[in-house]
Amino acid sequence: MQHMTRNALICAALLLVLAAAPADAVQRTIFAGGNHVMVIDETTMSVVGQIPVQKHIHQLVADQTRGRVYAAHSGGVEIFDAASYSSLGLFVDEAARRLELSADGGTLYALTHPILVNDAGQEHAGEYAIRIIDLEQGKLVGSVTLGYDIFDAVVDPVSGKVFAMERFDRTLAVHGLAEGKRLGTVTVSADLDPMKTNLLHFMSRSADGEHIYVPQHGASACVFDVDPLSGASRAIDLGGEYFVRDAQVSPDGRSLYLLTADQLLVVDTAGRRVSASRGLDEVYIGLDVSGDGRRLYLSNPLHGDGTAGNLLVLDAGSLKERGMVVTPGMSLFTATAIERD
Repeated sequence: MQHMTRNALICAALLLVLAAAPADAVQRTIFAGGNHVMVIDETTMSVVGQIPVQKHIHQLVADQTRGRVYAAHSGGVEIFDAASYSSLGLFVDEAARRLELSADGGTLYALTHPILVNDAGQEHAGEYAIRIIDLEQGKLVGSVTLGYDIFDAVVDPVSGKVFAMERFDRTLAVHGLAEGKRLGTVTVSADLDPMKTNLLHFMSRSADGEHIYVPQHGASACVFDVDPLSGASRAIDLGGEYFVRDAQVSPDGRSLYLLTADQLLVVDTAGRRVSASRGLDEVYIGLDVSGDGRRLYLSNPLHGDGTAGNLLVLDAGSLKERGMVVTPGMSLFTATAIERD
């Protein structure tokens, strides 16, 4: 009994509550993903539930209208009920890397690929595709094949195009949603030398579909701002040497958040400059923005001695800490939130 009590106290101590700022009118339930989904009450910064998954979760997306959370993980695209913390099944049963919810909330786009096994028993990714899921019908209604060796892809419903970042390339392959085939390419920058320049392996799209941001790290780090309609590209200088790990655009498109090895940078997209920054005490690899744009969620798979993960919650405007939760025995890679007034 004493042993059990001691373990309970240790676990309670690890769930740190650092809610420094007063709560606002919006109540948020955070869903943080690793190989399971931890459910966190943002007001108390405490874990209130868990959804077993047993898969590597790459991304979580909240559906505020339906009260659901969608997960892109190594086993497919899974649906979770946000009220009962339970699984509602799979939309797609092949490995998924990225999810995008359409502006009207009616369509979910998933970047997926099958897992293939060669004669030596080694696993590798098969051909990538964008799976189109009609959420009203609750089923897969279309697919656009992208090819092999895809690092990332974003869907722009405004132009009706998919932009895919291909391995070791300095261009974005353009595919048509309606046409279901490759239409051409967009050059990120004509001055880039593929052997000397290191663009990262991900992109971030503004909600209005007018901008795709492609970060490049290095001694002269920048972000390429690509216009999906014209294909024109302009660089935003970050003013220093940075290793960018993740990038997210605010829902209103005014801010681009960049997660680096030791800092969080805020880029004023209209002014095309870094407008704010915050130093980080740990190495975070996941960055997500709440649906209302008021919170930033930073995920860390290796907190402390590496036996736990942690989620850092920041106010998106001031970059001040709202709280932190440590998850013993589980790394964290991504987070989202269901919001209620």
